Amino acid sequence: MSPQLPDFITDTVHIETRLPLEWKALSAPQPDVSERADNLATLKLIEAMDEPVHAGGSDGEKHNEDLLRLEQKVDLVLQLLGQLLAQQSNPPRVSRHLVLGCHGMAWHDDQPLPANHTIRVKLYVHADVNPLVLMGESVPAGQDSKYNCVIRFVAQDDEFESHFEKWIFRQHRRAIARQRARAGSEN
Repeated sequence: MSPQLPDFITDTVHIETRLPLEWKALSAPQPDVSERADNLATLKLIEAMDEPVHAGGSDGEKHNEDLLRLEQKVDLVLQLLGQLLAQQSNPPRVSRHLVLGCHGMAWHDDQPLPANHTIRVKLYVHADVNPLVLMGESVPAGQDSKYNCVIRFVAQDDEFESHFEKWIFRQHRRAIARQRARAGSEN
């Protein structure tokens, strides 16, 4: 990763990726309980969609696991339907190159962030679910940094942070697997 990034982004697992995002500067922090609940639901939904199918042991066990899996899939479909109906905006067409960590993120934008402001970022992490809405404080970018927008996330509850870190870790693992596959195909 780039040495110009602040430690609060790179001190834990982080990813470098391209995702659509929108941001808005706020004059004051505006905590929204429904946004926090929506963020958690979005991460749980993505987790459920990513969950692999496991083979069961005995026939009775397999039958119970099949029923549980079917129930989870029905719940997933209902959540997806609810989110799709609730979505009021389409994701931005432009994806931004960004670095995303558990405690902050950085990206380049034509318009830099205003200094020392609360920033609300809508991060479209999956095409089929609502965006994550993350709040953070703008931090001055280093002069030699290729990123002119840097934010440190405001504290979230422990459950959200756990799911967010797991999601970032899964994306990190996938990126490593893609790099290895490309390196293997080039040899």
